[in-house]
Amino acid sequence: MAAIPNLADLPAQPYWLNGDVAPMYHGQIGVYAVLDGDRTVVYVGRSRDMGASLRLCGLRQPDRCVWVKSLTLAKPDGAYLQAVQQAWRVETGVENPEVWEKPLDCRPLMTPAEETTLAQAATEGERAAVLKDVARRVEAEILARLTSHGLTFPVRFDPKRKSEGVLDARF
Repeated sequence: MAAIPNLADLPAQPYWLNGDVAPMYHGQIGVYAVLDGDRTVVYVGRSRDMGASLRLCGLRQPDRCVWVKSLTLAKPDGAYLQAVQQAWRVETGVENPEVWEKPLDCRPLMTPAEETTLAQAATEGERAAVLKDVARRVEAEILARLTSHGLTFPVRFDPKRKSEGVLDARF
């Protein structure tokens, strides 16, 4: 197995370039670290398509995605990718990957009025409609934040998951 580079020794690159992640990440296999505006590592991930993964991270946590450090591989080596990811997580002390890796559950973001409407829903269909409305509201907020950051790539959320109150992005 090849030596694992220290994350601190790698250069930080801007996360966004012309409204999208840099083209050099699309289709690349590797490990990456997301850094916030203070250049503090907030997430370490690995991917078979870093461009798509970085887009997802940017959708889930747009205000925290400012810089990125990465290590790319010419061919997949799952054990090495996992070892690098784990070493970088230990190096930085970063934990709690769920907010970066899982689809967004909109239910904790419900307004008091939405919570009341959901509690009053008599049927499963009515509950699904309320959750879909919540997901649509949160989706609009996310898209507005992305636009305010100057992001231009197309985003589509799985419509079936919206009725569960979940936003699961597709590209």
